[in-house]
Amino acid sequence: MPTPAQLHKVNHLLTHVLTAAVARRWPQVRAGDCGETCTGFYGDFSFGWTPTEDELRLLEADMRSILVECRHFVHLEKTPAQAAVFFSDNPYKLEIVETIAELDDVVGFYALDDFVDVCSCQLKELRELKAISPDAFTLTGTTPSLWRQRDKEVWLTRIQGVQASAIFGGRIGRA
Repeated sequence: MPTPAQLHKVNHLLTHVLTAAVARRWPQVRAGDCGETCTGFYGDFSFGWTPTEDELRLLEADMRSILVECRHFVHLEKTPAQAAVFFSDNPYKLEIVETIAELDDVVGFYALDDFVDVCSCQLKELRELKAISPDAFTLTGTTPSLWRQRDKEVWLTRIQGVQASAIFGGRIGRA
């Protein structure tokens, strides 16, 4: 049976895959926060519309493709100034970078093939990503999500997912 730490790590990795899949399918959509919950993972995005069930199924397929095809997954670091230039077209990521810059002089990133995003976690190993079965998750739906600047009432769309723990067969990934 997977430990809580293993389940947390898989959820964390699935947030990266979700964000990369959204960027691949809808390059104009900007990502906000993403994270893990006790039961799954989520990502907040500036769609301007609510993805349909059919679009979520296509997004799941994109995520599965990324898990199968991924060849490169590493941790990177940039200075806050470099990170601000990198995210100059995404106000949500700029705010995240500003928050990190208040606490540290480096900003953690990850590269998932040609997709690069901010993440302070330094544990980025391709073998861990490849250990996740493409059938080990499902996207469960969308909800409105209020961005951090609550006084401005900026609403994003949260895509939620869960691990399909019954598929694990008592372990994470493939044998």
